[in-house]
Amino acid sequence: KRLKKITNKAQLNKFENNLKDRFGKLPKESNDLMKTIELKILGSSLNFEKIILKNKRMICQFITNKNDNFYKNGDFENMLKLIIENNSMCEIKEKKNQSSEKLVVIFKEVNTIKKAIEKLQIF
Repeated sequence: KRLKKITNKAQLNKFENNLKDRFGKLPKESNDLMKTIELKILGSSLNFEKIILKNKRMICQFITNKNDNFYKNGDFENMLKLIIENNSMCEIKEKKNQSSEKLVVIFKEVNTIKKAIEKLQIF
């Protein structure tokens, strides 16, 4: 429950430090969980609703609400410029089905959570 309430890196660091104080050195699985939450926080701050790591790729889905301020205030345009500048690392695609349209950024060569975080830090 406490992990779901974490919304920024400072809160995550505090939570992780509390765990270390209480239990000592964290096992690899706990460190992986902290990295997963860090990725979620970073993705959310970049207006990604969903992040999927699969087949050495990271698929980041933008907010589906086209009326969101993200699309109106210039942030989306700035992100598109960065995607175009880094087109050897990522590409943008539109995925359509009967009920919705989804805009995604696909990052190549992402085989760890740590690598996923590094890729998102270009933004």
